[in-house]
Amino acid sequence: MVSQPRELDVGDGTPSIDVREIRVGHRSVLAVSGELDIATSDNLRAAVDGAIASGAAEVWVDLTNVQVLDSTGLRVLLGADARLREHSKSLAVICPPGPVRSVFETSELEHLTIFPDRAAAHAAG
Repeated sequence: MVSQPRELDVGDGTPSIDVREIRVGHRSVLAVSGELDIATSDNLRAAVDGAIASGAAEVWVDLTNVQVLDSTGLRVLLGADARLREHSKSLAVICPPGPVRSVFETSELEHLTIFPDRAAAHAAG
């Protein structure tokens, strides 16, 4: 017996990302959700650039609601860290344990400051 072809609803195939900025005093928290990859990384880069331009002394990138992180996303974070350091500012990455955190661990990016949640980042001062 030959099965009939069937349609599967897989969406339009376009990865999505949402970046929301929350200002807390001198800190800009960029809450990211969706997929951070080659198709969406420019959105985060633009948000980081905007936070730097606005005078934020600290930028936190919260990846708690990110499902996918590829090497392009890592490069955006590394670039953000470098740009902030040039201006004597700092980057903190919020990333709980799980598949996205394992990307950082296997990449051995030890110089990025990564916290499991915002409370831990806040406690670190």
